[in-house]
Amino acid sequence: MVLLTTGNTAILSGEHQALARPVGVFSSREALSYLMGRLTADTDQRLGAIDLVQDLRCEPLALAQASAVIASSALSCRDYRGYFARRREQLAKAAGDEPAAAAVTWTFSFEQAGRLSPGRAAQSLLALAVLLDGHGIPGTVLTASAAREYVAGDGAGGPADQERAQGALLILERAGLLAIDQAGPPLTIRMSPAVQAAVRAAMPARMLDRAARAAADALLEVWPDEEPRAWSAGDLRSCAASLQQSAGTCCGRAAATRCCCAPDRAWTARA
Repeated sequence: MVLLTTGNTAILSGEHQALARPVGVFSSREALSYLMGRLTADTDQRLGAIDLVQDLRCEPLALAQASAVIASSALSCRDYRGYFARRREQLAKAAGDEPAAAAVTWTFSFEQAGRLSPGRAAQSLLALAVLLDGHGIPGTVLTASAAREYVAGDGAGGPADQERAQGALLILERAGLLAIDQAGPPLTIRMSPAVQAAVRAAMPARMLDRAARAAADALLEVWPDEEPRAWSAGDLRSCAASLQQSAGTCCGRAAATRCCCAPDRAWTARA
């Protein structure tokens, strides 16, 4: 028996026969329990938790991002709820339709990452991460010298060292934008595809082009000369395929130069 999890039910249609079991949002009790469990350092932050759960419609991703911002700030659930209502109204007016809760909460997580990371290092690194496969990004890709140089040259200032890149990843996790899986080795970064798509949609074309070039260079930098072990090769190839899908041939290099778009090789966001 093979268990598959996907948000795209179309892949199970046609000749692919599978027993589908939809997984919905949290129940109200589950959502409240989750939120309370995340806000243990300062129980005063739980004020307004029941109402916030209802506003977020028990969406797991929205709850994860909201609780991350609250836990890393001086806000209470009631405070966050007020900001959420105003931002949702603004986005609804712009789009002509009320957005999903997670389409609102990620913007607060993005802003919180900026507050926690003077110089925008975390936000610049996020621009690289959203172009790769969020199901499993090798940590070495986002801490490679090509990635560090991109962050340092993207207006973030400061040294282009590995410690700074690792610190930026921790800030992004603290803000609820990604998760760091340290069960390894190696260290693996995971991101929600919904968050990745939202950030990419907010990135100007010029930023997308520069981030794609840096991501391609980082992948080539960490790709070993000899074929890596299966699990490592799988992650690298998935990230390469995601980069190609996200950015196409924007890097403008010839395949002969081991471009990120070559078929036989691995190939600050704005809220």
